[in-house]
Amino acid sequence: MTCLRVSTRALVQTALLGALALFWSGCGEEFHEPWRDQALASGKTVKVKSLQIAWGVEHDEPRSPQKDCFVLQFVYAAPDAGDDAHAREAKEVFELIRPVSEQWGFTSAELMAYSTTEPDRHYDLFFFQRDADGKWASKLDRH
Repeated sequence: MTCLRVSTRALVQTALLGALALFWSGCGEEFHEPWRDQALASGKTVKVKSLQIAWGVEHDEPRSPQKDCFVLQFVYAAPDAGDDAHAREAKEVFELIRPVSEQWGFTSAELMAYSTTEPDRHYDLFFFQRDADGKWASKLDRH
């Protein structure tokens, strides 16, 4: 019985060539950010672009675990609805993450609301903050 010996270098080269082939096979195609349709309690549907945990770290400052929070990015169901309607929708979207935020002991959360699923630098940022009595309040900051 003969054993085939393969050098580490050959394995690395093969892996790199495979990775490059996968990379180049996707070139030329238009990229679209993934999203998920999510029904709200009202029956409206929003598109969720991402949900993640943001650690309480600001640039070069020391870590602040009390600033940890969930950040949810979504697309308004009606982008042209106006500020009052958008604030109501943001509060409804917040209900998707409020229970898990409380379960994790977080006292804040952030929603980034967009007008489209395509990459956009303009968004509404809703900050949610929980008071000592457990009630949540929000404020809007436009970007």
